[in-house]
Amino acid sequence: MVEGSEQKNDKADIERWNNLKKSQAEKKIMAHLLFSGGSQEEKDTARSRLRKRKKQKKAEKKKEVTQNTSNEPFDIESVVRSIEGGSYQQPKHGKKKKRKRRKQKKTQTKQTQPNKPPAKEKTAEQRVYRKVDLLERDGSSKILKYRVREGLTVIGRTDRPGFWIPELQIQFECSSLDAAEPHVFLSNVEQQYGLPHCADNCQFISCPEPHCDRLVAVVQAWRDLQGEMMTSQDVVSEADEPTQNEDDVEEKSPKEGGEEEELSPTEASAGDAEESEAEEDDLVWQSFLPGSSLEYPEVGGYVHAFESSENCLAYGFSKDPEPKQYSLVYINQISPSFFRKLHSLAKSDIIFLPCSIQEDSPRKEIPFNQLLPFIQSNPDTTFFLSFPSVNPASEAFSFFDSFIQDSKSDLSNVVLFLPSSGGPSEDTPVREDVQPNGTEAEV
Repeated sequence: MVEGSEQKNDKADIERWNNLKKSQAEKKIMAHLLFSGGSQEEKDTARSRLRKRKKQKKAEKKKEVTQNTSNEPFDIESVVRSIEGGSYQQPKHGKKKKRKRRKQKKTQTKQTQPNKPPAKEKTAEQRVYRKVDLLERDGSSKILKYRVREGLTVIGRTDRPGFWIPELQIQFECSSLDAAEPHVFLSNVEQQYGLPHCADNCQFISCPEPHCDRLVAVVQAWRDLQGEMMTSQDVVSEADEPTQNEDDVEEKSPKEGGEEEELSPTEASAGDAEESEAEEDDLVWQSFLPGSSLEYPEVGGYVHAFESSENCLAYGFSKDPEPKQYSLVYINQISPSFFRKLHSLAKSDIIFLPCSIQEDSPRKEIPFNQLLPFIQSNPDTTFFLSFPSVNPASEAFSFFDSFIQDSKSDLSNVVLFLPSSGGPSEDTPVREDVQPNGTEAEV
């Protein structure tokens, strides 16, 4: 029992000792943190004084160097002279000559600017749109003809879509029997009433690829029907021929006298079929997909196809495979999603568009108020506007007359493809003394 009590007393003494040492160490640490720092004797030693002097001298030298470099520019000539030696020649300064030249250039520009004629504002007559007269041909009063310039004529109908340009040998749509140019371009399958006639008289037919098989089948069916009609007419004509008496004319066998045998109706139809196949070989069908292009040297360059509306193609003609400007653009039907494409297509020489004078047109036409920014931003482009939903034509003329009077806009690059009683006829040349910017051309 005595030993156990002694052990307990020893442990208590050790703990007291440890606590005492710990408290003393903590006090020293706190004192060191609170009152730490070098003594005054260490700061004022000889070594510290030498260090301060060296630092001050270095700072003074730096100041002198910076002042000398900032005041005196770097001498390049001395460096070059030391490298080249005696062959060095001091360059001549030509600041005055340069100033004289600059003054001469300024004076030249000032003299040339007044010589340019200022752009004149167009008069009311020069801002008016262009009209088209009716062309009487074969007793028809619905054909319009307009001469854009010498060597370029546009012909079309008022009641059906499509145009044809004889000088370029191009035709858009086969909606009538009035023309059959060598190169035909179809936008869709609607109102293609004259397709068989055009197929018999043209060389190339371009159409949308989804409708190509249907259009080929229509032409083939027409040719088959035409061949059957020809064979039946031949049979009827042979039956109507008068027969000769046996007493007057002696019978001769077909092989006598070297005469050829007559063909039976079946053989004749087979011969006609072979001829029709030979004719079919002369016609070339070319299909286009939206966004595709094809080199077409017969037309003068490349042909580009765009989907202007559902199941309908628009065609653009250019000389380059990736053009920045088109020579001709044809649009038969247009949807609102295709309006943004007009920013690039409107930069062409001629563009054909279906237009409407109403703000919201139920047909696939572009309202005039949405087309006006493209007309104003492209004064060098000729806009051929057709109006499928306007009847009579006087309604459109009154709309544009009032629009020009109210807004004083320039519509001299717009052709209203509508029948009119007045305006330039086919024999009167288009005014060439006025340029699109309003200045008179030099004669």
